[in-house]
Amino acid sequence: MPENPAVIDQVPAPVPSGGVDCIHTEFPAVDATTGTDATEENDTVTDDTACAEAGGGIAPPPPTPAPAPKSTSGKVVSREILGVYYSRLYPFEWMHEWMSYGAAPGAGAAAALPAFSHREWSFTIETDSREEIYLRFQSFKDAAGLREAVVRRRPIKIDVGAVYSFPPGDKKAHPSGSLRPLSRELVFDIDLTDYDVVRTCCSGADICRKCWRYMAWAMEIIGRGLSQDFGFRHLQWFYSGRRGVHCWVCDAEARALTDEGRSAVAQYFLLDVCSDKKKTFALELTAPLHPALQRAYDYLEPKFVKFVLPESGQGLLATKKRWMKFLLEMPDAASGPANDLMKKWEKRDSTPAEKWVDVTAAVDALLGKKGPRGAKSKAPRKNNLGPADRRELEAWKVSTVLKHSYPRIDVAVSKSRGHLLKSPFCIHPKTGRVCVPIGEGEAEVFDPMEVPTLNKLVEELDACCDEGKEDWEKTSLRSCYRKFQEEFLRPLKAEAKGTMAD
Repeated sequence: MPENPAVIDQVPAPVPSGGVDCIHTEFPAVDATTGTDATEENDTVTDDTACAEAGGGIAPPPPTPAPAPKSTSGKVVSREILGVYYSRLYPFEWMHEWMSYGAAPGAGAAAALPAFSHREWSFTIETDSREEIYLRFQSFKDAAGLREAVVRRRPIKIDVGAVYSFPPGDKKAHPSGSLRPLSRELVFDIDLTDYDVVRTCCSGADICRKCWRYMAWAMEIIGRGLSQDFGFRHLQWFYSGRRGVHCWVCDAEARALTDEGRSAVAQYFLLDVCSDKKKTFALELTAPLHPALQRAYDYLEPKFVKFVLPESGQGLLATKKRWMKFLLEMPDAASGPANDLMKKWEKRDSTPAEKWVDVTAAVDALLGKKGPRGAKSKAPRKNNLGPADRRELEAWKVSTVLKHSYPRIDVAVSKSRGHLLKSPFCIHPKTGRVCVPIGEGEAEVFDPMEVPTLNKLVEELDACCDEGKEDWEKTSLRSCYRKFQEEFLRPLKAEAKGTMAD
């Protein structure tokens, strides 16, 4: 991307309440609805009504290409190969079926397609000079219209927004401020960069299988809460294509939530575990622990011991430097037992799991409790702990586990209907990986390193000569695409049809 992106010479129209119409700036575009960046990596924003044409014919797909040429510019994604992916592999019809929620063409005026035709789509287009143009408020009558625009423009990124009061592509024909978001899936965005304060294997945009476990745990915790505590049934997780995951909650009740309702659901999963300024990181936990946090702790504590403490994980207690730091950060009231453990561990080597047993037993003894089985600690004794110190020590074990393993969500993405989120099945421009669905129960076995890349998919299409198969069945996308249909799309459509029948 150039350091100084070109500014498009176009006079901006009035800005409606639904978002930015046209911004000429060298800074990332700001979503007027949310007050946050409208997209991760955009430099120039404009409004292009030509791309908002409703309907339209399907552009003929390009001929099957020769094996993709190697890029000479260092780019992961080229427009030529994107054209192949969009024309042959991107599931436009499935996206239409999903985001129509049961309505079908020809079903009559009462069953028109507001859920799809009133939906905002946005494209990030890269020019020949490698400048990025961000097109917001695009809308399409049907899958054919969406397909035609995407195949023609070959965006390097596609974002999906809310269902509005009228087709967003027609907003210039309506009074300023009349475009309002009416519904939207409840979405969650979880990114590994938010774990940089606790992960030791990677930082920034880098990921590995060690730290990807945080994403697996987050999917499990958030998924259980959404289904068990809120009763949502239609959840689908997607790999972001780089360093995170997205959750789409598609129940009618979730789509109808106000911004206040969305914020309340997001806050339900929020813990202030991100600060690195406090010494002890003791969370303000209630006693007894909230059932949702107790459920999370019961799931996470064994993961913490197995994958956070040892060198094969994050190494929290794997080396002298790290366990010294860990002991020094214990609550002040535990400084005596911490010093005793420091001396003990210096004299006798032990595993990280054994150290965890030692330290939790020492805290229990300080509180007058019996330590866990297998711990060699002093017998419970009376002490002069004040109420504040006792509360801090009581919460310390749970706080420590949750601080190092509990999900860290981006609340800003969840709380606003007008916030955009990367489209499922698109290609991440920095990695070339597909934003694939993650099947039900696959959180802990999903491997982002094995997700197919754009170049690999083109090679697989070239290598397969079976004309009796759909293109996606010729590639390594076939397994996750089938599961998406069977586990998510079909149940969602069946429920929507049942609702319409009622």
